[in-house]
Amino acid sequence: MKTEWIVRVVLCYATFLSCTIAGADDITNVRSDVLKYLTELPNRPDKKVLSGQHAGDSQPLFNPFCAKNGYAKYVEALKTRTGKLVAITGFGYDVLGAPIQPMKNLLEVNAVVKAHWNRGGLVEIGSCGHNPWTGGPADDHKIKHHLTEAITPGTTANRNWMKQLDNFAEALAELQASGIVVLWRPFHEFNGDWFWWGAAADGQDYIALWRHMHDYLTNTKKLHNLIWVWAGSRESGKWMQPLMKYYPGDAYVDIVGIDMYYDTLDPAAVKAYNDLSKLGKPFALAEYGPDNKTTTKTGTLDLTRLISQIK
Repeated sequence: MKTEWIVRVVLCYATFLSCTIAGADDITNVRSDVLKYLTELPNRPDKKVLSGQHAGDSQPLFNPFCAKNGYAKYVEALKTRTGKLVAITGFGYDVLGAPIQPMKNLLEVNAVVKAHWNRGGLVEIGSCGHNPWTGGPADDHKIKHHLTEAITPGTTANRNWMKQLDNFAEALAELQASGIVVLWRPFHEFNGDWFWWGAAADGQDYIALWRHMHDYLTNTKKLHNLIWVWAGSRESGKWMQPLMKYYPGDAYVDIVGIDMYYDTLDPAAVKAYNDLSKLGKPFALAEYGPDNKTTTKTGTLDLTRLISQIK
């Protein structure tokens, strides 16, 4: 939502995922088991909250925002203080405000992903790819193009985009070979205007971009370990487009959700939940954290209030 990497919390009605799921040999069955677990959560009698924490991205290891350091600072530290491990840990395969990351950095993210999965947790990865036209980071949105140009063979944008997509595929394939299912969350916050794929005038352009990635990773790259998370932003300002304008279709989405940085679940968030719930998919707050305009640096966000609102 903004260039600052602030706390992310991923939520849905759930209890902690049993680590026994991770022991299956067939990745297709593992994926099916995880998705079935998530889909059936609202029917469980306990109806607790499955929560998570963003750990970091593919920054070099010396950077405090790299996955390894973030996991230690946020996930491990919480485990030490409370004795509890967050159910979902989130990661990024690219970096805002930095060059396209080399494969070795993506594989360093994978190492932390594997560690969390092997402890019985779920993992989420966002792609946040660089602008295929300018080479700038994901939030380089000043020059607008038809998104379909990035998936049209023969264009410079397509050549640039496919290089990134192949890198993502290679990293994801390594996780598949390890039997790991990924909550894959590309092209997020698509109905806002702060990313190069965001607020496309023609919703079909975005839909084509999403479907191209889905088909390429699934059919061409044979990746069957991905659960596709389609998460926009609540419609909270004049610069926002309607969420459903960009829906790729039931066959291309497994989980729906929104990102929001605000101190409470406001009417716009409730509307987004009501609208997206009609799709019959599991729902998540894919990113959640305090509004940095109203919350102090030391943090005053009351998550017990959030949980009460979710109930």
